[in-house]
Amino acid sequence: DSAGTFGDVLKANLASEAISKGLDLVKDGLASVAKSAVDFDKAAQQLQASTGASAAQMSNYRDVLLAVKGDNFGESFDDISAALGSAITAFGDLNEVELTNITENAVTLRDTFGMEYQDQMNTVKGLMHNFGITAEEAYNLIVQGAQAGINQNDNMLDVLNEYGPKFAAMGFSAEEMFNSLASGVEVGIFDVDKLGDSINEFS
Repeated sequence: DSAGTFGDVLKANLASEAISKGLDLVKDGLASVAKSAVDFDKAAQQLQASTGASAAQMSNYRDVLLAVKGDNFGESFDDISAALGSAITAFGDLNEVELTNITENAVTLRDTFGMEYQDQMNTVKGLMHNFGITAEEAYNLIVQGAQAGINQNDNMLDVLNEYGPKFAAMGFSAEEMFNSLASGVEVGIFDVDKLGDSINEFS
């Protein structure tokens, strides 16, 4: 009997403890959700202030913020808002899918190679203009170029901005330009800026 009583008391205590922990988890979860909602609203307000977006545009931009966060990109809603704001400034009022892709690419490039949002987007925009490629294609080439060592001196974006128009004028495609720079790195050229300068002189 005493054993049965002890067992019942133990079960009751364990159940009570589980309920208590469960309630704490629920409270923590609700607090986290509430904070996330506040952070989201703050980031959205900042985005609207920085871009001058209309109410209709903000409906679209809010969806982008949530989509990017849901895909686990960015450190916070503020961080995502900064990337999205740069994308809107650089590329204009694109659709939700395009803005989501550009924002996620921008965050990835920043986190992986330390390239600031505005700098990388200026370069992407230049590549699009000079070579007639999409933003997605430009981002893919920049990532591949960085992986190939073109950014070994942290100046790849500057080189692309300066010499991209020259390569395009000579009839190179964007991919051919990147391949030329990567080949230079492969044979031991220390600074791709020197290679770009040589090709410019040759042209």
